Amino acid sequence: MNGFQKASGDMTVSQWKQNRFYPYYPGLEVDVLDVVGIAVSGQTKLKNVRNTYKDE
Repeated sequence: MNGFQKASGDMTVSQWKQNRFYPYYPGLEVDVLDVVGIAVSGQTKLKNVRNTYKDE
């Protein structure tokens, strides 16, 4: 485990990238994928991405 608590579902994908990914992986890019493997937009809330995985 990385020591992070689960990010708030109201956080957007862009906010997650800025706060949780880029500080630890500078120079890299990341896509957040929904359950079918499609990259979601930066304005998408994490709770909506997570909901695509609920039945899996």
